[in-house]
Amino acid sequence: MPIRRHGKGWEVRVQQAGQRISRSFRSRGDAAEFERRARQRLEDSRVGRPAQHSLEEAVDRWLGNEAKALRSFDNLQDKVKAIYKHIKGRPLEAAPEAAEAIIKAGLEAGLKPATVNRRAAIVRRVARLAYRKWQWLQHDVSGRISLVPGELARDVQATPQQAKALIEAAEGKVQQAIIWGALTGLRRGEIVQVEPHHFRGRRLILASKTTKTGKPRSVPLAPDLRPADFPYGITLSELDKGFQKARSDAQMPWLQFRDLRRTCGSWVVQRTGNLKAAQDLLGHSTIAITAKHYSHLLDEHVAEAVHTLPRLAGMARGRAKRRKVA
Repeated sequence: MPIRRHGKGWEVRVQQAGQRISRSFRSRGDAAEFERRARQRLEDSRVGRPAQHSLEEAVDRWLGNEAKALRSFDNLQDKVKAIYKHIKGRPLEAAPEAAEAIIKAGLEAGLKPATVNRRAAIVRRVARLAYRKWQWLQHDVSGRISLVPGELARDVQATPQQAKALIEAAEGKVQQAIIWGALTGLRRGEIVQVEPHHFRGRRLILASKTTKTGKPRSVPLAPDLRPADFPYGITLSELDKGFQKARSDAQMPWLQFRDLRRTCGSWVVQRTGNLKAAQDLLGHSTIAITAKHYSHLLDEHVAEAVHTLPRLAGMARGRAKRRKVA
């Protein structure tokens, strides 16, 4: 398990459970501490003692395995850097205390509850894996980690007129990506992975490795969508740059590409009153998620339905009026 100079820091390479783990540190002291713990685990394993793992080790394992399959991997690495000082040196059993420290520091820094929760959720996720999958913990401490209440979901969507203005301001593949995003609810990360063979007639079949939930999804096409018009080969960089220019030219700087997905779901619910249809189209894992974001749009639909009910109250008023006359 040599420690060697790596760039401006130090790198440690260890063999753990048959897997090679490479970890870089800013100081040689941190690298030496990591190596010491790794040697201790090997010795514990040799003599049959239960291994004692640190929270830092658990996060490393998660980043090197389960987290790698997530499209947000780069963003997760940035979040881990932000919370590193709160997990460093803590035993895995102290995950709840680490999450509490992360939340406290985030709130004191004026961060939004959503940002604070995303950071604390990393610790909760790792603790859950350590107990349920890796058998690194004898007790599930993840249940003791509570997130900050009051997190507000982003509730932004475009009207048909705004969507048309945005489309007119865009060009080429970016224009088509906006159209498909608004009429299918596809995420930007899904759009860049679509290929011609993913279409089956009038449906787009998204593989499990493409979707956020890890489950396949079948997306029916709106009447004026044609597979031949899909922006095949567009990159995230091209899409992001073109979208930013289009929203600026359309004078809608508040709009994000992910809002097109919310726009699509809103249009479906407003036109059909069917939350289940929106759930299946957007690929939500539960109807509760769909209801959280779109149930308020049913108010107008319910009001219209109430106006179709039989006029029974007038019968009683008319009868009472006739009695008075008599």
